[in-house]
Amino acid sequence: MEISRKWFIAIALALSLLRSKTALSHELPANRATLVLRDQTHLSLTLYIDYIETLHRALAPNKSARDFLLITSALTPQEFQQQLQRAQAKLDAETRATLNGASTVTIAGWVWPEPAKIQSLIQQQVMAAMVGAGEHSHAAPIEIRANITHTKPISEATIQFAEAFGKMLVVWYRPKQTWVAPKQLSPVMKF
Repeated sequence: MEISRKWFIAIALALSLLRSKTALSHELPANRATLVLRDQTHLSLTLYIDYIETLHRALAPNKSARDFLLITSALTPQEFQQQLQRAQAKLDAETRATLNGASTVTIAGWVWPEPAKIQSLIQQQVMAAMVGAGEHSHAAPIEIRANITHTKPISEATIQFAEAFGKMLVVWYRPKQTWVAPKQLSPVMKF
């Protein structure tokens, strides 16, 4: 799909304005990961990340953010999906978990956002840069889920994230849970 010269210049100008404003804006909220021990052999992993920035680092780290947004916003849905799958395969392969100090296990069951949603977010960023005269707004973090299972009870875990995810704040816990009958008061839940 070919972009007209006028359209290309307009987008490039808008992204230049966006770039100059973002350099002065405050930092984005930190990317974060939550690990929850669901039962003795199952950890759920939930990531909340700046997905567009992660894609940029995974697919085109040597391109400017402006060029990356411009190029990916103009891809056909099929081309975009292919690029997204390439990035996701890289992120999956480079993210590793080690359980109980010895067993490196596969992280499975990744649930990624829909390609159309992500491409739409990229296009919205480009359009916002054009009509917002360079105003910058932070996108909400995108949620990604996966599972980590083991044949033995999990007593400890370490995780190494793909470089493209950037710095991650990690939270881990084992939830306390109990059944509460209708019209009965739950036990006191201390935090």
